[in-house]
Amino acid sequence: MARKKLPPDPEKKNGKRSGLAKDALLAFTASSGTDPEDAVCDLLTDLAHWCDRNGTTLTKELGRASRNYDEETGCKGTQLENFTGYR
Repeated sequence: MARKKLPPDPEKKNGKRSGLAKDALLAFTASSGTDPEDAVCDLLTDLAHWCDRNGTTLTKELGRASRNYDEETGCKGTQLENFTGYR
């Protein structure tokens, strides 16, 4: 299987960032019992519930994440390109 072309990594840190996310998802699946294929969706849903209870909004945080992702990929990443929240 051919590996998907990755977006630019100007700081050469995105491999480590991806690894940290993998570790978080593994911990989440172990703790929650969710299936690995549902882990990202379930974690985002649980984060929305956490935001409800902690004075922030998921949309605001996704906007911040989108700006960070743009910086970390030289604005060439596509994961959040259709996000229209607080950008």
